[in-house]
Amino acid sequence: MEDSQKTDQINLSPEEIRVLASLIEKSLATPQQYPLTLNALVLSCNQSTNRDPIVSYTDELVEKVLQILKEKELVRFIYPSHGRSATRYRHVVNEKYGLGNPELALAAVLMLRGPQTAGELRARTERLYRFDSISDTEGTLEMMSDIPHQIVRRLPRRPGTKEERWAFYGNDSGATNMTYVTGSTGISMISGEPGTAEIEDRTDTGSGAGTENQHAKERTSALLEQLIAQVSSLRHDLDEVRSSLGLI
Repeated sequence: MEDSQKTDQINLSPEEIRVLASLIEKSLATPQQYPLTLNALVLSCNQSTNRDPIVSYTDELVEKVLQILKEKELVRFIYPSHGRSATRYRHVVNEKYGLGNPELALAAVLMLRGPQTAGELRARTERLYRFDSISDTEGTLEMMSDIPHQIVRRLPRRPGTKEERWAFYGNDSGATNMTYVTGSTGISMISGEPGTAEIEDRTDTGSGAGTENQHAKERTSALLEQLIAQVSSLRHDLDEVRSSLGLI
């Protein structure tokens, strides 16, 4: 029985986690605007608030991920009808795993922001579902860690800390292997630990590059970091404008 339960655990890539969690979050936070169009889903994935790490997904990437999630029976496509002109998307995690709003809220926040304590989760899920107390939150987490699909798991205490942290199953470090090209120069952004990013220059500079080329790489990295920060800020402002207009 134990072996059969192990094979039933959710196994998702970082990209699949972000897309699925964004759908779950919006289903609880803005049900009147749900299911989501592709454009709204991309904006949700790329939000600079309540997300760790911050990403910059393209429409094409999100479409590919949606197809994978559909094959895994975690997402359903809602094709145009009744005057709607765009395909919309919704998750079916609640149907597949029998989860209610409390469990969905916790799963979404863990998927979007990485490992957290029960206290942090209670505060950060408030706009999705209001838990009466931290013990109520912990009880729900315990249940989610025991069910056959094991949605979450408890992490070992870190040295010097009193509170235990919880993580979405398979996402205990908060790290990601997401790689996406930012241009045609061979420069990619690779996300690492939460809140950090390193720039990797893959342009072939030849064997005699030396110190000058190293300095050029460092200047390029610094410039890209500034541009990334500016784009993130602009995305945040755009998200707020679109939200106020009821577009997401």
